[in-house]
Amino acid sequence: MIPWYVYAIAATFFATAFSIIRKKALLKAHAMSFESARTMVVALLSLFLIPFIDLNVDWKIILVVYAASVVGTIGILFAAKGLRHEAISLIAPLGNIEPGFVALLAFFFLGESLGARKIIGLGVILVAAYLLESDHHFSDFYAPIKNLLRDKYSLYFLFAVALFSCINVVNKYVIDNHLNIFTLFLLTWVFIAINFNIALRSPVILSEVNTLSNLSFLLSLLRSTFNSSSSIGS
Repeated sequence: MIPWYVYAIAATFFATAFSIIRKKALLKAHAMSFESARTMVVALLSLFLIPFIDLNVDWKIILVVYAASVVGTIGILFAAKGLRHEAISLIAPLGNIEPGFVALLAFFFLGESLGARKIIGLGVILVAAYLLESDHHFSDFYAPIKNLLRDKYSLYFLFAVALFSCINVVNKYVIDNHLNIFTLFLLTWVFIAINFNIALRSPVILSEVNTLSNLSFLLSLLRSTFNSSSSIGS
């Protein structure tokens, strides 16, 4: 039997390779166009799962999966925008805090417990993300956070991580109670591919996406809130 850590190492390797290839592709293509093509390929490949799916479920669950796919579409687009315009070395550490988001959301919405080991794990994740973002400059404790708030593309990626965390909690609920993992995977990627290709060909939706991408008000609010809290702390 293959040890679990072999799978973990393999997953890390493939995830890293995917990020590098995705970054190179995004440098040559618009985020919306690239993700439309990529998600279409994933959706087509997922059709091989058809023999394993079961669609004998309530239509309301299908609507929940589609709603989650819309959130996922937005998250993928924001993640692509962040990855396209920012260095992987700065973006990648932000993705490491996703398990922390998921654990907290699962605690509040799914009733999962947060034992001492999980809390310590969350602390380690946050400290590791902070150290990676600090770039070995520890003279100013708040510097990594200030730099993050000044960079809108890092915030794009962080926003995407938050959306993905919400989707993971919804998916956990759906798998535990309604759909098998193959059905959920197939429906999710088919819906996401449809969402991207509809958005790509609709001027109205593209305009709304561009409006959504303008987070200047949110950025200003986050910066002012953090500056106020840091000045109080000092």
